[in-house]
Amino acid sequence: MGQGLSAFQQFPYQIGTPITSYQGKSIWTLSNGTKKDDGSAVSIFTFDVKKNPTKLEVAKNGFKRAKTIRHPNFLTYLDGLETDTNIYIVTEPVTPLDESIEDIRKYENAISWGVYQITKALSFINNDVNLTHGNVNTTTVFVTKSGDWKLGGLELICDVRDMNPFLKQHGDQVPVKYKPPEVTKGQWSQVNTAPSYAIDSWMLGCLIYECYNGPMSKSEDVRDLSQIPKPVHQSYQKCFANKIENRLNPTKFLECPYFQNIFVETCVFLENITLKDNFEKETFFK
Repeated sequence: MGQGLSAFQQFPYQIGTPITSYQGKSIWTLSNGTKKDDGSAVSIFTFDVKKNPTKLEVAKNGFKRAKTIRHPNFLTYLDGLETDTNIYIVTEPVTPLDESIEDIRKYENAISWGVYQITKALSFINNDVNLTHGNVNTTTVFVTKSGDWKLGGLELICDVRDMNPFLKQHGDQVPVKYKPPEVTKGQWSQVNTAPSYAIDSWMLGCLIYECYNGPMSKSEDVRDLSQIPKPVHQSYQKCFANKIENRLNPTKFLECPYFQNIFVETCVFLENITLKDNFEKETFFK
């Protein structure tokens, strides 16, 4: 216990007041914080071992994944600390998407840019790393001060081909309304042989629904297309294919006409501007 206290005293960050809107939505407490030596802003996720001992394994998996998964569309890990009583994850300063989405809706095509970024994150984790996130929703997506969407909530990431995947052991962390049918019915033999993106594709569809409609009350809500932009209808519906092998791979989703708007195209160009030659830059800015 003394060693844990000593380690925390050397922790180079000041933890501020917890963000109340995030409480009860995760095993983590989210607080704004600052770096002690220069006052720079950070976000700090804290897990209390004593308050939630049965989820210590979940928190440790989240800590491990946060340290090891490095990708521009994932929450940027800065530092961390594990003691006898707490686990701390320090990231770039962010706000939960569910707290920001109403303001984002005011700007045309801003949601499509955010969805593009989360789809890229899933394309990476599902196809390049061959893992499943398993908990994609508005409480595990975060928004930076520059308006970029970052995927967090990494504590259930696993290989669903394992005999007893982490997502099966700790599926109670995921609200039922976001779970695809094979998960709610406990059909893990199907999950074990499904593509790594099958569960995440379903959840990506739920995320899109909530971005345009607000919180789902039940899984059947996703059938209502009235507020979903028409250019994404076909891809959106493929996310919910009953045959899990027919669900849309996030890499294919990135080809959707939904992303072919000036806002997304401008953001993508600016992201890659250092790779463009002078002719491409001049053509773009004309």
